[in-house]
Amino acid sequence: MATRKLFHEDPYLKEFTAKIVQIESTPKGYRILLDQTLFYPESGGQPADKGSLNHIPVLDVQEEDGNIVHWVKEKPDEPVVTGIIDWPHRFDLMQQHSGQHILSQAILQTLGAETISFHLSSHSASIDIRWKDPDISLIQQAEEMANAVVFQNLEVSTLTLSLQEADALTWRTAPPQGLETIRGVQIGDFDLCGCGGTHVRRTGEIGLIKVIKTGPVRDGYRIEFACGIRALMDYRIKNDRIRNLAQILSAAEDDIVPLAEQLAANQRNMEKQVKDLSRTVDRFSADRLWEETPTDGPVKMIRHVFSDMPIDRLKETAVYLCEKENTIALIGAVSPKPAVVFARSPQISTSMSELLKAVLLQYGGKGGGQPALSQGGGFDPNDTAQILEAAKQKLK
Repeated sequence: MATRKLFHEDPYLKEFTAKIVQIESTPKGYRILLDQTLFYPESGGQPADKGSLNHIPVLDVQEEDGNIVHWVKEKPDEPVVTGIIDWPHRFDLMQQHSGQHILSQAILQTLGAETISFHLSSHSASIDIRWKDPDISLIQQAEEMANAVVFQNLEVSTLTLSLQEADALTWRTAPPQGLETIRGVQIGDFDLCGCGGTHVRRTGEIGLIKVIKTGPVRDGYRIEFACGIRALMDYRIKNDRIRNLAQILSAAEDDIVPLAEQLAANQRNMEKQVKDLSRTVDRFSADRLWEETPTDGPVKMIRHVFSDMPIDRLKETAVYLCEKENTIALIGAVSPKPAVVFARSPQISTSMSELLKAVLLQYGGKGGGQPALSQGGGFDPNDTAQILEAAKQKLK
């Protein structure tokens, strides 16, 4: 017989007793079937309930062929167990799931967009809708409509209908075919949707529906939201952040956004100035290196290790050096990451990429690039000077 699903009969029950029908040891823990249970299994985008059986924590709950399977770490000693639901966790999921039904209907009415999927975890809740670039003002209208439904404190009821009865009603999404009966969740005269999850009794228990974040995903558009206690926690966290920012910036809360914009603009300007100054210093160092390096035959071969130079500045310096005729630059840096750059002037035909690969192979590094400019890394920083010397000897 299929497990009696007490969570469908009364989702507000917190404790129950049940007989163990089957128990077996598995690598996942003890697998237990009960004759009845309050534990909702992971299903329909809703996580499984948490709680205990005879004070033994329930690790997971899944449905298999109409039976609810519980996994626990320890084996119960008695043939009859007492199950206790983690009620705060259950009620949180009920708030989010009921809120999702309302928000999906509000989005359908406001944007004309269907809900493709529903994602719910202990930390976040979101829906994906069949829409590419919704107007944020329309999403706000949907949010306001959803909360208006919450404030009306409409009844939330579950219906178990035959296929014929189901066909006579208007559903937000078509109920699945091939079943003898359809279980639906009805929210006043606002929404009707097929669902096997647990829900609140009245919309007022949802408390608040707040859209947190929106953005495109591959198959549509994702709307992350929070209901009830989650919405309160989200508001509290963000309010604390605003208050702390205002204190740090010594500004009124209403002024922190324009002040932050000004600070960001100043930061970008400073970063540009630093970059320009770094380029000037790097080119000064490059000019001095070029002047101090004697010409070796027809070519001036510059070999130098910088103690601290990021790879982008290293490449820019090599390119600058090789703007001069008949020049080869073999330069490297020890930090922030060990790196080498090989470059040549257009008058020289030697492939720097082939030279780089041949040399780095001896030191466990790797790299690549173009014949005129190549870069590499992944070697011991203490080997930087030796790598440049090895490249110089190969060129000779």
